[in-house]
Amino acid sequence: MPTFDTRPRRRLSTAAALAGSALLLTGCGITDDSGSSSEPAHDYTVDTEAAVKDSPIWTEADDAAMLRIGVPFDQPGLGYLSAGKTVPAGFHVEIGSLIAGRLGFAAHQITWVDASADPASLLEGDQPAADLLIDTDGQPIEGLDPEPGTDATASAAETTQAGDEASELTEGSATEDTTAEDTEIPADLAGPYHLGGQALLSPAASGLAQFSELTDQQVCALPDSPGKQAVEEETTAEVVERDTLSDCTAALAAGEVEAIVGADLDLQALAAQDPQALTLSENRLRPAGYWIRMRTEDPALAEAITEGIASAADDGEWEHAVEAAFGSDVEMSPPPTP
Repeated sequence: MPTFDTRPRRRLSTAAALAGSALLLTGCGITDDSGSSSEPAHDYTVDTEAAVKDSPIWTEADDAAMLRIGVPFDQPGLGYLSAGKTVPAGFHVEIGSLIAGRLGFAAHQITWVDASADPASLLEGDQPAADLLIDTDGQPIEGLDPEPGTDATASAAETTQAGDEASELTEGSATEDTTAEDTEIPADLAGPYHLGGQALLSPAASGLAQFSELTDQQVCALPDSPGKQAVEEETTAEVVERDTLSDCTAALAAGEVEAIVGADLDLQALAAQDPQALTLSENRLRPAGYWIRMRTEDPALAEAITEGIASAADDGEWEHAVEAAFGSDVEMSPPPTP
């Protein structure tokens, strides 16, 4: 039975990588234009008839006509507040706006709370600062790790049928069929809004598209990270450790390494800056779910959020969120319904 490890993960410093890395100044051609909009790039559907009456969080937000959502303000492509702007921009902002709309809150009824420094603290205490937190750290899904070279995310999207069918997150790997009822999801989580894992980022000219293509290349990874473990255990490539993603991108720009391994959303934010120069691997290792955290256990709200994400996947708004954040050339599969 798969379980979800909700321990805090070491976050990759995407902001530093985009803003300060030598990669921005060399042949990879990255420029930071994230956060150029003062509002979410897509106008999401607002369900004016939405009512989650059994939810204390929703009821309080509805009474206040305001939903407070925590997102990072320092991660270009994911959640970034540009100088002079009042609303952050990025994939997490798009997802938050999408979910708010499904819950009946328009863009002007969202208060964005900075979750850059200590996200968990926003949901703690007698007077928490946020109602929801768009979790930026993928939580490892234990027991569903694919065989080397298989794609956890694509397989999940292809084989999951909404609601109660078994979810096969690997192709050809020996795992038990798992229904939504069997999956152990902490009661303060809703979603996931994205099912990802560890990916490879490399120069497009390298032609590197799969983990299985790694032989004797040098791959940059953070110490004690899931990506480092995946490369060491499932490939013959050499791991080069750096303390931050910024250091890894500098090493890639200098030709000291041939690829970076890390969480796919963090690397997608980098690749989206110039998809002609950088490419993300087609497959993922070490499956991880990205969730919506609620300030307290709220089953009714969790169900409403999860259903909202599923309906957005069906009607195309989830894809609009991806395009708004990363561009039209990026292909990402909607998450399977738990």
